[in-house]
Amino acid sequence: KALGCPWKQPGACEMTNLVFMRRSIVAKCFISAGEVVTEDMLTFKRPATGIPPREMDRAIGCKAKHDIEEDQIVTWSMLERD
Repeated sequence: KALGCPWKQPGACEMTNLVFMRRSIVAKCFISAGEVVTEDMLTFKRPATGIPPREMDRAIGCKAKHDIEEDQIVTWSMLERD
């Protein structure tokens, strides 16, 4: 019991801050409707209310359904695959 748990996981007090500590994909520049999203159009910022950075490869190559403003958090509802 003195060694604790062998699995590393966030504590209960850390869970409330998890959304604010992780990052989302964010538009680095203005993306117009119908434009194909490229890697250089995207960056990562807090909070984690959009697409997680690990999904970057899936987001690249999608078309914007509507205009996405610079610095706007990107969600799947904003993107479409061909």
